[in-house]
This record gives sequence, C-alpha cells and structure tokens, in this order.
Amino acid sequence: MNPWCFVIKPFKNIKSAVGTFVYCLIFAICGAVLSNKAFSATSSFDHQYISPNMSLGIPESYILDTVEDEYGFLWFASSDGLVRFDGYDSKIYHTDSNDPNSLPSDLVRKVFIDSKKRVWVATLEGLARFDREGDAFDRIHINNVVDSRIDIVEIIETQDSQLLVASADSLFVYDEPSNSLTDFNKNIKFPQTMYTLFDEPSRLWIGTYNDGGYIYDKRNKQLFSLNGQNPWSIQLSVSQLRDVEIVDGEYWLATDDGIRRLPDNSEYTFEQIVSTDDPVIDIVKDKDRIFAITNSELIEFNRLTKDANFSVN
Repeated sequence: MNPWCFVIKPFKNIKSAVGTFVYCLIFAICGAVLSNKAFSATSSFDHQYISPNMSLGIPESYILDTVEDEYGFLWFASSDGLVRFDGYDSKIYHTDSNDPNSLPSDLVRKVFIDSKKRVWVATLEGLARFDREGDAFDRIHINNVVDSRIDIVEIIETQDSQLLVASADSLFVYDEPSNSLTDFNKNIKFPQTMYTLFDEPSRLWIGTYNDGGYIYDKRNKQLFSLNGQNPWSIQLSVSQLRDVEIVDGEYWLATDDGIRRLPDNSEYTFEQIVSTDDPVIDIVKDKDRIFAITNSELIEFNRLTKDANFSVN
C-alpha cells in the first residue's frame, strides 16, 4: 500500500482544495521524513503510526500551508490557528487579545522557515516569528509602528538572504537591526492583488490573483507588467499568476486557466501545456513527478515525459 494514504486519510473532512493541497505538500515536503521512518524530533516515529483512524489534531478548517522544520515538526497554517505536529501529538496556537506574544490572528496564511532555521508566520493581521525558548511569538511591526495590522500573503528569502514579505498591495523587507519590516521600494506602486513571489538574481517575479504577472527589475529598480512591454519581451496574458517554479531548467507558471511552460529553446514565448476550468493554485515537485493543484483537481505529471494525469477530487 502506498504509505501516503496513512497521511491523507485523516484529512478526509477538510474541504476539497485543502485536502489536495495538503496531499501535495506532504508528498513534497515530508517524503524524506516518512521514507526514513523518523522525525528527528521523535526518533521512534514511523509512518505506520499514522493510521487511517488517527487524528492529527488539525482544526476542521482550511489548511493553507504546511512545512517541516529542522526538528522534524510539521507546521500547518490554517484558518483557525497554527498547528505543530510532532508525529504523535499536535499543539494549536491561537491569538489572544491579552497576550502580545500570541499570534496576531487565527487566520494563518503561510509558514516559512528561513536559512537561519527561524519559523515565520504570515497572518491576516501581521507577521510573527516563533520563539522556541518561550514557546511564543514575536510580532514584527512595520516601519516601527506598533499597531501594524496588515494581511500578509507571502514570505520568501531572496538569493542574497533578504526576507521579503508581501501584503496584497505592499512589499516589505525585514530589517534585522530594528526587527521590523521596511518598505522594499517606496517609489514603486505595486499591484493591488499580490499573491506570490519568485526570486532570481536580477529579477523578482510577482504573481497576483487579479492583475496578472509582473517582474521587478532589481538592477534598474523598475516594475514591468508581463501583459505589456518589458525588457524581456515576455507576453503573458492571464489574470491570475499563482505560482512560478523552475522545473528541469524551464519556467512553469500556475495561472487562472492552466499551466504555462517556457521551453528551453523559446524566446520567452510560453506554451499552455494544460488547460483547466479552475485556477491552478500551486505547483509542487518531487524527484520523479510534478503536481499541480486546483480547487477540484490534482494533476500529476511524469517528470520525464511531461504527460499529465488528472484526478478529480
């Protein structure tokens, strides 16, 4: 039996898009953990202990993101708190209006672990960093404004080790000395519906859920729409760009009408390799396969042939 069924079955009551999302993320992130039969935090953990009847203690709500930290804990971002799972038990963190070291909000959009092994949490009302020693959270203010309530939608680390944080209409960089977020570029008006970021040495891709795709030119500090003139002659006529991945040297884009791919020999002319009725919300890679996720489908690609198989959820 495929060991992944032990992980997936406990999510059967979670809404369809969420179940699929968790399926792919666990497949991609936890494969090494489960195949080695151990979390580093719980050396006796074996995937066989995750039985179909086992509850992971995850809220009956949307699971928006998941990640594994250096200790082997799984972190789940949900619409009803942040969950930490150690292989046996789970702990759910919530916001508390009387505790400034609690989560800023129970709606957690993303969990991110940087190169320094720090756990960052993006929520509806701000950014927080997990304090392992205190088992609490440091709320990160914006421009040193204490009451910095802003919906954080994305966190990435650039190739030069900068932490970039996006809200729907603003882009920030984490400033270590002041322990706060500062404006990435005050002179740029960023799109109003930012959703995802993808970093390259000289460019920053910005995907939105209503305004198409953009690229920020780091050298010239200019922002260009991919649906208009730009220095790279890229033409991408979509309303949503949900994810950007490099797969075997090629760009794969998750859009509102399917997956666009930029072949190696193409001069920035994207071809549509899969058409979908629903937006593709994520692309996940493992050694042999590529997964694409919509609200109703899981699309599996053979990495060698690029053939696609559809599973309706």
